[in-house]
Amino acid sequence: MENEEVEQMSATHVEIRNEMEFIGKAMESLAIAQSIKPSETVKPFVMAVIDYSERMKRSEVPAFAPQLNKSARLIDYAKWLHRSDMVSPVDFENLYTKIIGYTPEAIIAIV
Repeated sequence: MENEEVEQMSATHVEIRNEMEFIGKAMESLAIAQSIKPSETVKPFVMAVIDYSERMKRSEVPAFAPQLNKSARLIDYAKWLHRSDMVSPVDFENLYTKIIGYTPEAIIAIV
């Protein structure tokens, strides 16, 4: 309700509109000044989660990949490595990730 009042006052009073714009720009500047650059791995993993979610929505059957350990072999992951959708896109930057399995204990991905 207070927001509506401020918007109405801003629409009719130039001083209030200017002050609101000033406050908005000041808040944006503060947010930029105090922002923390995310790690380069954040974007690829967020994109991988979105991709995995979309694949599940399209009725992909969830797979349970073996967790990587000292005795893991390349052949253990062949089922995923040879999938046509496991090819990295031409526009990827430094890192490309595909989630191949998920459990509450672990996310298994090919990076």
